[in-house]
Amino acid sequence: MKLGFSVVGNSRVAQTIKLVRLGDFLNLKASLEDALIYLKN
Repeated sequence: MKLGFSVVGNSRVAQTIKLVRLGDFLNLKASLEDALIYLKN
């Protein structure tokens, strides 16, 4: 959590971190959906 607070000062870095986390989340979601579809078939 401390790292997050120190990063808030640099909005560009914080924005990049958010985008990376969002990308990781979307990739994970897509992987889970693909796995579920695979299991159903």
